Amino acid sequence: MRNKPETINILVAENDPADRLLIHKSLAEREENFNIHFVTNEAELLAYLYHRDQYAKPASSPTPHLILLDLNLPHRGQKAALEEIKAHPQLKLIPVIGLTPTQSDKELFCNYQPGGSSYISKPTCFEEMVDLLEIIDRYWFELVKLPDRRLIDSFE
Repeated sequence: MRNKPETINILVAENDPADRLLIHKSLAEREENFNIHFVTNEAELLAYLYHRDQYAKPASSPTPHLILLDLNLPHRGQKAALEEIKAHPQLKLIPVIGLTPTQSDKELFCNYQPGGSSYISKPTCFEEMVDLLEIIDRYWFELVKLPDRRLIDSFE
């Protein structure tokens, strides 16, 4: 197993308050030290990643190790956000997991085409979300070899 970061920073782009609460409670159930930040639309997501506006201080908006991206984001939407993230030389190194309540091929394409790391059906209950986050944690922070964090953090 790999050495996991002491604190795993997860940025969740989710506009549904009930889904945000479900994710937050599920992460709190885990023993790992997760530092979770929520944004509600594409504009906030990009402001967070570029440290603009209310996210101007990198200490209060650390570069995420992983992004959970609701595929039904308002504003310009998840596709525009994903395209911008994957066009940036450092941000494109951050895994982006698309979450959606539907199973449409169109949404699947919209996530993978601009560079999404994976596509997962959004859990509908607490137990399913806990299980999903366990799988995400094990896969992305124990099995997968990710680029050195200094490559991503160097743009700050």
